[in-house]
Amino acid sequence: FGIASNPNLKPEESKQWEAGLEGLTGPVDWRLSAYRYEIQNLIDYDNNAYYNVKSATIKGLEWTGNITTGPVEHHLTLQYVDPRDDETNKILYRRAKQQVKYELNGQVYDLGWDVTYHYIGKRYDYDYDNSRTVNMG
Repeated sequence: FGIASNPNLKPEESKQWEAGLEGLTGPVDWRLSAYRYEIQNLIDYDNNAYYNVKSATIKGLEWTGNITTGPVEHHLTLQYVDPRDDETNKILYRRAKQQVKYELNGQVYDLGWDVTYHYIGKRYDYDYDNSRTVNMG
């Protein structure tokens, strides 16, 4: 029971680039980056085996910001991703287009603490019992 091996898998090959800007605006230090990954033989899985997706492109934007307010540090990450199978132009399964992560952390005397909120947007998977695509978000 579980995911079986696949001796016919080919290794992934990819080309990628990333460009970014970073700065300090008032008390906020931030970074904005854009990226694109072109992947041949992307390894994915279905309900019981790994397989290759012939060609996929994953492109996205990410903004991160950090600010300190007294003993508390705030970290925010906003991410938009467009992950697609190049042959079908469909969104790749199990990959959300939007993600937000907000983290607070600090230390008071010898007590350190951390609180994180992570939103993962709508994503799709395959319902193998009913042979249909389902919304996981």
